[in-house]
Amino acid sequence: MCAEWDVQWAIFRALKEATERDIEMIRGIRNELREDGVSNLGLSI
Repeated sequence: MCAEWDVQWAIFRALKEATERDIEMIRGIRNELREDGVSNLGLSI
């Protein structure tokens, strides 16, 4: 559960700090999620 929250907060902070949304930022977040092996729903993948 804590890993799930950590991932969700990391996504939130990255999006909040961005001045504009771009596809490369979203792809980077998606790749980080894949590398961590935990989805933002707390599922191990």
